[in-house]
Amino acid sequence: MAQQSRMLALGTAAPGFVLPDAVSGRTIGLEDFASSPALLVTFICNHASRPGGKIPVTGADLRAAATALLTNRPIAAEQIPSIGCSLKWKAGQEPDWG
Repeated sequence: MAQQSRMLALGTAAPGFVLPDAVSGRTIGLEDFASSPALLVTFICNHASRPGGKIPVTGADLRAAATALLTNRPIAAEQIPSIGCSLKWKAGQEPDWG
């Protein structure tokens, strides 16, 4: 079922997390990147475009935001929440903001 994401305000500190790294097979958390200038975590759906194809999926907005962040330029204030499959949480494991 398609769900519109619940966005946190731009500039909100990332909530703590621990996730499996599908590439390395190890578990990683936010604190593992404390010395990094930025961290991009993506949850991708294979079929993940907005209904009706009104906004093409090119990656240009994500690329522009990441470039702006890494070059200390302002990130566009207008943000469009994604729509797609919702993340499911195990009972009792939901995040505080979920």
